[in-house]
Amino acid sequence: MNQLQIMKLSIKSILLFILLFTLSLSLYSQKEVQPEVEKPSDDFFFIQIGLSHPFLYGDNFATNAYRGKTGVEYNMGFSVLSKIIFEGGLSWNNLSVKDDRFTGNLQRSRISRANLRAGYMFQITQMMSITPKIGYSHVKYKNTKNSNFKDTGNSLSLSTTIQAHFDKTISIYLNLINYTDFLDITTNDLIQDQFDQSNSFIVSIGVQLNILNNSATPQF
Repeated sequence: MNQLQIMKLSIKSILLFILLFTLSLSLYSQKEVQPEVEKPSDDFFFIQIGLSHPFLYGDNFATNAYRGKTGVEYNMGFSVLSKIIFEGGLSWNNLSVKDDRFTGNLQRSRISRANLRAGYMFQITQMMSITPKIGYSHVKYKNTKNSNFKDTGNSLSLSTTIQAHFDKTISIYLNLINYTDFLDITTNDLIQDQFDQSNSFIVSIGVQLNILNNSATPQF
């Protein structure tokens, strides 16, 4: 192969390289300027139904007098920006008397709460999320002896929800909730501090159903 042929071959190779490079750059540019398809909202509405069990603790009348029993809870809420969670719900737990020195002739009591909570959902894995929350509740202790009477108050809570997501519409959840109840009970001054507040730690487990917004999938 003479020098002229080598030169022609080199020129052809260079032109081919330039052509391929230009074609590749053109295709890449076209891909970059393609308009993005608007994604549907990731927000969702949800319903939770579960069983709960209270563990009473601290030096107060509820811990000294009662033993918690398994009850039920019902929550419903929605997400904002797919991660911020707002929810409201109701819960009920019966209490059995374990020491009648603190209850007199009471036969039993029931704690009911109307709850409001807000939290932020963190995705741990594709199938698991954790949502810490803060909450406020109206709490009522319905007491039974010869007739019914009730003690009411307000409650503050810190909680964590752990979820295992099976698909975009259903998950199993575990709620861990710490309540501090501030009750409107007036009694003897010597023991008033026993009745001003009570503490409980609630463990609940249940099913969450998601209703998706515009067929979107929650960002799990």
